[in-house]
Parts: sequence; structure tokens; C-alpha cells
Amino acid sequence: MKVVNALDEELPDFQENMVDRSSLKPDLVVCSNPVENVVLLHECGLNNVPTIGIIDTDADPTRVTYPIPANDDSLRCVQLIAGVLGRAGEEGQRRRLEEAKKGMLSYEPVTVAEIRNNPGSDHD
Repeated sequence: MKVVNALDEELPDFQENMVDRSSLKPDLVVCSNPVENVVLLHECGLNNVPTIGIIDTDADPTRVTYPIPANDDSLRCVQLIAGVLGRAGEEGQRRRLEEAKKGMLSYEPVTVAEIRNNPGSDHD
């Protein structure tokens, strides 16, 4: 396999540098078009990664953990939702950092199974 940079120059020793790195699992995946990303959502389900998805009339809401009913074909709608989710993520990260400075553990990973089994509970 040949790995190149943006200038199409081969990167030497790329594979050797990747051996020592562990794969990272995301805490959450946001999918703006679940109809076109079925494989992504399936992989998230297999790995217990919660998902947020914009669900239009042609999408299956059971494929995502947190469905948002909206028009995924509208650029303005997707931009609005992405902006709100981005600001919420920044706020959550800011809060966690503040609490970590105080020595408080504010986050424990939650699996999709736990979320589905307790839909009304608070999973901060």
C-alpha cells in the first residue's frame, strides 16, 4: 500500500509509525443522512457507539440512537442542526474540563444498550 501526502509524495515509514498506535473509538457519531450511511450506522451499532441522525420521511428512525426529525435534503436545516450540536459539544467539553480541574469525574461512558434499556434516564 502506498500512502501519500497532499502533494502526492510517498510517506516513508508510515506503516511502521502506525503499529504503535491504538485505534480510538468515538463517544458519539453524528450522521446528517442516515439513508446514505447505513454501513456507518451498522458499524456504530456493532461497537455500541451512540448515534445522532437527521431523520427524514424516507429514513428509518430505529437505525440511530437519537433521531432528529428534520429535512436532511435542506442545506439550511443541516447547517442549523450541525451548529446547535457543535455548540452543545463545545459547552459539554468546557464543563467537563472545569469539573476535571476540580477533581470531579463528570463522564462515564454509556453503551447503546444501556440507553435503549433506560430511555427516560439522564445519561450525561
